[in-house]
Amino acid sequence: MRLVDFSVKRPVATLMMNLVIVAVGLFAVYQLKMDLIPDVKYPTLTVVTAYAGASPEDVEKQVTDLVESVVSTVSDLKEIKSTSSKGMSAIQLEFNWGTDMGEAANEVRDRLDRIRDYLPEDADEPMILKLDISQMPAIVFSLSSDIGRDQQEMRRIAEDIIKPYFESIDGVASANVLGAWPLEYKILVDRERIIAQRISLDKLMMKLLYENLDVSGGFIKRGDREIIVRSIGEFKTPEEIESMVIDVKADGSVIHLGDIADVVFEQQEERGSGLTSGRRSLAVMVTKQGEANTVDVVDRINERLPDLMRRIPGDVQILTVYDSAVDIKKSIKNTVWAAIEGALLAFVIVFIFLRNIRPTLVVSIAIPTSLLAGLAALFFKDMTLNIMTLGGLTIAIGRLVDDAIVVTENTYRHLSLGENRKDAAVKGASEVWGAVTSSTIVTVIVFAPLFIVKGITGEFFRPFAYAIIVSMFASLFVALTITPMVSSKLFSAHRAKRMEWGWFIRLREWYGSILAKALQHKWKVLVGLMVLFFVSILLLIPLKKNFMPEFDMDMVFLNLKMPPGTSVDITKDVTMELNDFIMKEPGVDMVYTHYGEYSTGRMGSQAASEGQTSGPNTGFIMIKLKPKGERDCSYDQILERIRNRAKRIPDLSLEVVDIASSMMGGVYPVDIRLSGFDLDKLEHYSKLVEENMNKTEGLVDVDNSMKKGSPEFRIHYDRERLSRYGLTVGQVATTVRTAIEGSIVSRIHRGGEEYDIRLRFREEDRKTLEDIENIPIVSPLGFVVLLKDVADVEEAFGPEKIIHHNKRRVAKLTGALSGRSLNEVISDLKEKNREIEEKFETGYLLEYGGEYEKMLETFSNLGFVLVVAMILVYMIMATQFESLTQPLSIMFSIPFAFTGSILFLFIFGQSLNITSFIGLIFLVGIVVTNAIVLVDFVNQLRRDKKHSIDDALVEAGKIRLRPILMTAFATIFAMIPMALALREGQEMEQGMAIAVIGGLFTSTILTLIIVPIAYKILEGWSERVRGRARKALHGEEDSVFE
Repeated sequence: MRLVDFSVKRPVATLMMNLVIVAVGLFAVYQLKMDLIPDVKYPTLTVVTAYAGASPEDVEKQVTDLVESVVSTVSDLKEIKSTSSKGMSAIQLEFNWGTDMGEAANEVRDRLDRIRDYLPEDADEPMILKLDISQMPAIVFSLSSDIGRDQQEMRRIAEDIIKPYFESIDGVASANVLGAWPLEYKILVDRERIIAQRISLDKLMMKLLYENLDVSGGFIKRGDREIIVRSIGEFKTPEEIESMVIDVKADGSVIHLGDIADVVFEQQEERGSGLTSGRRSLAVMVTKQGEANTVDVVDRINERLPDLMRRIPGDVQILTVYDSAVDIKKSIKNTVWAAIEGALLAFVIVFIFLRNIRPTLVVSIAIPTSLLAGLAALFFKDMTLNIMTLGGLTIAIGRLVDDAIVVTENTYRHLSLGENRKDAAVKGASEVWGAVTSSTIVTVIVFAPLFIVKGITGEFFRPFAYAIIVSMFASLFVALTITPMVSSKLFSAHRAKRMEWGWFIRLREWYGSILAKALQHKWKVLVGLMVLFFVSILLLIPLKKNFMPEFDMDMVFLNLKMPPGTSVDITKDVTMELNDFIMKEPGVDMVYTHYGEYSTGRMGSQAASEGQTSGPNTGFIMIKLKPKGERDCSYDQILERIRNRAKRIPDLSLEVVDIASSMMGGVYPVDIRLSGFDLDKLEHYSKLVEENMNKTEGLVDVDNSMKKGSPEFRIHYDRERLSRYGLTVGQVATTVRTAIEGSIVSRIHRGGEEYDIRLRFREEDRKTLEDIENIPIVSPLGFVVLLKDVADVEEAFGPEKIIHHNKRRVAKLTGALSGRSLNEVISDLKEKNREIEEKFETGYLLEYGGEYEKMLETFSNLGFVLVVAMILVYMIMATQFESLTQPLSIMFSIPFAFTGSILFLFIFGQSLNITSFIGLIFLVGIVVTNAIVLVDFVNQLRRDKKHSIDDALVEAGKIRLRPILMTAFATIFAMIPMALALREGQEMEQGMAIAVIGGLFTSTILTLIIVPIAYKILEGWSERVRGRARKALHGEEDSVFE
């Protein structure tokens, strides 16, 4: 082969070519962006519209239905889901993978522009948010004061100093302050006084709007100068507002605002707050810019923290609650250590078989060179270094030395036959270059379908596959250049004769005799092995199946919810009770707790876009655990104790945010959709399903969207009575809204800041049903009419939220897993719910979504990849051997690889999930490589030395036994650190490693028997067919069957 000849004749040039790969790889290592997972761009948009104070039903009718009607026909839309909750509409649009999301957002924005005038006047402008995992907070800080500063002082420090400081740092997109409610001017109207003065709230609103103005009057010329004219009318103090004239009576008396209302400058009504380890605090959530390197951004923030601390008062503490860079660095560091340990184990295995340090070092050169090539490829493709790409390279380490092992071992074989170093190096590599090239192509071709598969499967594993493919081709290049070049300089015939241990010679002879007997009883052996395979397949039934592997994280995120209508004070007490318990847990380092509503609109919008609701009855807890090595309990054990404690708090619902699911787009492990037409029947059926969910072992945190909702006062207007007074529903409803919720009627600029002016009734005038009924409305004719004169007010319960799926109302029931796999829980649920479904009327449907739906979709895609991979592997081998039957004999090794994978996953308690499935696909490319080299050598013996099939199979098996065992055990041992997953962050690849180890272990043992047997049977059949064909064609050659 020319490349081999060149590498031996031109050693310096060969060395330089490989050094270029190393240099570029080292450069890439220091330039690569680091992240936890691949940067997946989900084809999802969420339209969020705030409608403050509106009930879920009003939000649905006035906002959600209208927005759904115009966006449902957008191009490439796959699915539309919406949630209408108190004061918020969130419509999630899921598009087909591959959709241009920029164009999709523009089309949605254009549709929304058409209906803007039809939305309620008090509704905010709809916002379009993209689902981007990279926009989750990169780092979260808590702010607290040692001397107990009030929240307004803390808010000013946070918003005036800390927020702009963080946002000035390169790579930071925004810093949101959470937990501080801003100051505002409140005009608290006395109901009895405005009734006595016959002044309406509408009139007050108009007065405030037109009195609080600074208006430009243009300019006048005075000689050669221009003088600007300005009307100064904006309020500066509460006293100025109180002195505003509202009305002048016929007797000349003047009514000022202060005569009918109190004006105060104070904090907005607090409906939520935060605490850090029990102390009142604010939170600052910092997000990075889309393309910025997470680790670099967080490092820059942490580097500048000392400078920031010098700019704020000394009593203010800034504590890090969550740091995503720590998780990323820790996961990558641990994966790197697993790679180093795996490489060392592979080195030891090679040394054990070769008994010589020189060839061992030559073989091992392939590992760093190939890995650096893979990292360089990631850099030039603008991909990130994450647990998947690095994990893929780690999994492939053992395979990276395979080609070099085959070349080295064959070189030593020629040396032992008495050839000189250069001839042995050239012949050793040239004889096997076709086999190693084919085996490398076969190994990487299994990943080719991932580049055409759409969905989360392709997006998540494409970088993983790309890194492996490049590193594998780099290892082939090293095996055909550096390996023969160094072999020609360092190897010697004397050392070659000492390479074999006595025990290995005995093993080889024993294997030869076993293989010879197996070939004599080929059908018995084949049937026995096939029975073993089919029996092992039965293990798929009890094998656990999940969408994602389970993680032991050092962060716990909890969502809390009390019954709708619970006051923020009760929610605070409940949250604090659970907070106090969590703080006493020995494995807990820090706790950040938030109860009630978010104080910033963006956080509320973000929560709504993710299907969450924020209100006085909700809260969340962010728990930072001690490092895995510093606590004697696992993530699951801590979580179980928290759940048990939460069960003792009446009416508290707890939801654990699944980190793995959040990384994959944010779905619930168990998510059941119940659709139909009649809400009462939906509620009835959903309660039955909820009962079944609560009875299902391993299912926790069950929630039903059709639960009894918030208490509300419903106002039913009498249009005839309204018309008598010259009133409309809109006028009266606006007055009611202003009286209860309050309306922002204007703003005041003071000290460089802008403050709202809120008009509403005093608290004592808006407490009871009677207060609502006695809200005064002044008619256009000047009559004072009470609300009860034109409407009936009743107390009732409304839904907490209304969910649509493809524009139909649905009941949504969700739950989390604890101690059981997803398929086990879903199987139980399906069995329990079958009786309920049999009672469904026409038009009602029960569907299983969430992780289960994603798991089925992903397994379907991966199944397609697996089938296509096997077809491609067959085609590559058929091309190499110019035969249709010989590749089939090699393909016999694949089923037994699956046997080992399933067995090992079952024994070690792992589930079949998205990563272990990828391990099965990788296995297809690995297990056939040894068989390729074996069959290629059999063909050489039959062609060059005219051996019979049996003799060729036995001799080839004995000669190739050492490289086969070397490559197999090197690959297996290289993956053992990953399979053990002794460090944090390695759970993602653990199942993959176990699947590959199990499959490679069984296939290696059985390949040495089953492939020769299959080869003999198929070649015998092929020769008989060719003989009949030649006889039928009167001796003419026909190569079709070769």
